[in-house]
Amino acid sequence: MGPGGFVPNPSFPRECEESEGARGACTEQAAVVAEVARSIAPVLTGRYRDSIHPEPDEQGGRVVADAVNDSGEGYAAYVEVGTSFTPAHHTLLTALEAAGSLEA
Repeated sequence: MGPGGFVPNPSFPRECEESEGARGACTEQAAVVAEVARSIAPVLTGRYRDSIHPEPDEQGGRVVADAVNDSGEGYAAYVEVGTSFTPAHHTLLTALEAAGSLEA
């Protein structure tokens, strides 16, 4: 038994994945997170901002940034977490945190 008498349901994650309502809510939330991320993304060429989009998955949705440079190399992760030459922007993390505080 957990704190305060709470008893966790071990089948909860599976039940959520199988629930159309839960998947729909996740898909909608992924679209909100993507919209927030695009609105706060740093813009040099616009590729990074324009590459941010929601994508369906088993749980309903996730947000992806898959920008590539002229050579076809992905660089979205470098924008998000930074490099030794550029600062981290934490665009997706910030959008996720902001979207969690927005009213639906």
